[in-house]
Amino acid sequence: MNGVGSGGGPAAGAFRDEPAPADPEVVLRLVAAEVRAAIAGAGLPGAKIAAVGAVLPGLTDFHTGVCLLAPNLGWRDVSVRDILAAELGAPVYVHNAGQAAAVAENLEGAGGRVGDLALLYAGTGLSAGILSDGRVFHGVGGTAGEIGHNAVPGIDEPCNCGNVGCLETVASGPAIVRAARRALAAGEASALAEADGFDARDVAAAAQAGDDVAGRVIATVGEHLGLAASWLINAYNPALVVVGGGLAAIGDLLLDPLRAAAARHALAPALRGVEIRASVLGPDAEVRGAVLLALQHSETYYRVVFRA
Repeated sequence: MNGVGSGGGPAAGAFRDEPAPADPEVVLRLVAAEVRAAIAGAGLPGAKIAAVGAVLPGLTDFHTGVCLLAPNLGWRDVSVRDILAAELGAPVYVHNAGQAAAVAENLEGAGGRVGDLALLYAGTGLSAGILSDGRVFHGVGGTAGEIGHNAVPGIDEPCNCGNVGCLETVASGPAIVRAARRALAAGEASALAEADGFDARDVAAAAQAGDDVAGRVIATVGEHLGLAASWLINAYNPALVVVGGGLAAIGDLLLDPLRAAAARHALAPALRGVEIRASVLGPDAEVRGAVLLALQHSETYYRVVFRA
């Protein structure tokens, strides 16, 4: 049984300032070639692939296997399932990165098989994966969890999705870089001014070293993420919120203001007993989730691995 993660990428991807659009058919054929190479490298040439799990950072329709919109990839209406299935000769199951990461964290990471879990996926973009009684909540069109594209009054930053004021524009890796650059342009003193160029990872490192500007930027992004967490708590009343994606690696400088903001904004009855934890699996979460979601479609493992 094999699973392949497409488009989730390593945590470093969360620290890119600008998206890197790529032709989807070229990318997916390269992914398929890597799968074939991995099978051959494992000494299993000619092995039959039973199922493939694919994850993407964007709106996906689980029912059709179509990537409806991945703003940070520049993809729209891409038939991921059909392209990969034609290349690999196996059934393909497509989810977004937040959904897949939620599955992995619940079964193998921070979730401890709690069942009712919300994963806030903060990286190059912002989304969420929702589990209800251990099942992925897809929504009628498969697009549930795109919390980053909710508009916030007072925010006027254009988003890659085409709208203005999306929460993602102030609560993501690129948002960290933009905020730091604005502070420097306003003449604020920071060690970042000495860098020839910097990304969100550099801002996080500067914050860890005690840089006031960088620390304030990270804290503000944490507060915005806390607002997102409060929405998830109020809307879904989970037992646990896991913060995943590349930004989770920043640690308490981000998580402390996130938790404080969630506590301020969430309804007290919904918040009662809810814990907010960082991802345990890190950048592997979405790919591990892709494999677990593929495994469920095996007759042998369907009832013991996961129910989608």
